[in-house]
Amino acid sequence: MRSGDFASAKYKLNKKATLFRGGVAIDDNSGRIWGKAVFEIYGNGKQLWVSKPIASNRVIQEFSINVSQVDVLELRVTALESHTNVHAVWLDARLLQKDNTPDK
Repeated sequence: MRSGDFASAKYKLNKKATLFRGGVAIDDNSGRIWGKAVFEIYGNGKQLWVSKPIASNRVIQEFSINVSQVDVLELRVTALESHTNVHAVWLDARLLQKDNTPDK
């Protein structure tokens, strides 16, 4: 992977979820990190959320996003600078069907 390239995964929601919650981080076992990672969430090709650049494995950024109108959810991680030891993780990512769905 070259600097600036991204890895992604797409999920078909068919507008059957309301909220997407979780967190993003660099794996604690990554060792010395040589670059930064930016996490992005897209719904139907439109950016819904973007993290601040993460360059340390002791940083967690949480998100809670309305996805009620989303057919296709895409999760992206972009390596800025070097991607060496940038082992990106999505933490406790979950979809909730309704705003009042019990969470945790």
